[in-house]
Amino acid sequence: MRGHTPEAPLQPVLLQKARTLEHHQLLLEERVNILEQILETHPSIASLVQLEIDRRAKDTISRRDFALRGGGADVIVDFTSPTYLLPPPDLRSHEVNPPTIVLEPDITVGSCWSFSGRQGHVGISLSEHVEVADVTIDHAPAELLSEQELQKAPQEMSLWGLLDANTSSLLPTANTSSSRGSFSNLRFCTEKCFIRSLPTATGPLRFIRLADPIYNISEKHHIQTFPVYDYIKRLHLSFSTVVLQIHTNWGSNSTTSIYRIRIHS
Repeated sequence: MRGHTPEAPLQPVLLQKARTLEHHQLLLEERVNILEQILETHPSIASLVQLEIDRRAKDTISRRDFALRGGGADVIVDFTSPTYLLPPPDLRSHEVNPPTIVLEPDITVGSCWSFSGRQGHVGISLSEHVEVADVTIDHAPAELLSEQELQKAPQEMSLWGLLDANTSSLLPTANTSSSRGSFSNLRFCTEKCFIRSLPTATGPLRFIRLADPIYNISEKHHIQTFPVYDYIKRLHLSFSTVVLQIHTNWGSNSTTSIYRIRIHS
């Protein structure tokens, strides 16, 4: 009996919790029954509900993402702007999203990386060496954001690919032109365009411009895909490192926010 004495006061508490749980279960079942009756008597509502479920359940792009962190991609710190640190309302520490969040599938409001000002860049080590065909920019839906948050969305951008010895050998020269492309169309820059600190690689680095996406916050779809230039595709260049350079945003002078970047072949 002595061993059961401490447990005795717990019995009324457990009994009350069990009754509360049973009550909530009955309420849930009742609401489910009501919802089922509504859907049975109003087929149009049922169709709308199913469409919304289907929309949220699938990825509207349905293409492999070579910039997905879960697939092996990662952010290159040397080619990435410093993270914007929000001024804390008090002296307590606060959570700030790292740049790697742009390689994650979550684009719920606030799940973004921010840098200071309107111009910045993020370097990405792709999961594989691929011929880049398109870049997708995800942003939180405009209807879920305040006007201030919308202004932080990126607008004009450039996608750059890092050239290595193999890809450089495939480029046309200034004195040659073929069906694969013309040298006059190509645009290059060095690591000085993006670098934060000296990279570990030896020798100068050279990037070639692949695309110039323009994200439109007024578009119906908040997930927007942009192709690389046709003359780049004709060269059949493969890349393992890309840099997305942001030139402007939609009006914020303080910060720019990036939700997700995808790279497709």
